[in-house]
Amino acid sequence: EEEGKSLIFASDAEFNLDEMENIQDYLNYFRGADVLVFDTQYTFEESLQKIDWGHSSASMATDIALRANVKRLVMFHHDPSYDDEKLDAFYLRALKYKEMFDPHNRLEIIMAYEGLELEV
Repeated sequence: EEEGKSLIFASDAEFNLDEMENIQDYLNYFRGADVLVFDTQYTFEESLQKIDWGHSSASMATDIALRANVKRLVMFHHDPSYDDEKLDAFYLRALKYKEMFDPHNRLEIIMAYEGLELEV
């Protein structure tokens, strides 16, 4: 945090359904962040098959960002086997999830890419 702006980097962080009772501590930490850079290695379905692998899904990242009133979610740490087409679908799915869950929330969702620069 600097000059009233905050950026949180959550890499190699697994958030799954089994740990939802502990989620409030994370929500409190992320609450109101200007930027949350979040591990989104898997689709939701893949994350259910890879519990304890240390990575999260785009759906979980979007849900947490919405619930914590984050301003900008940067999805990163993608599965290296994903091609651009799958990453695009992954991104669109996160946008649809946001619209379904909380259509009035102003959360901005960004897909990270090499060379991306953000102003906080």
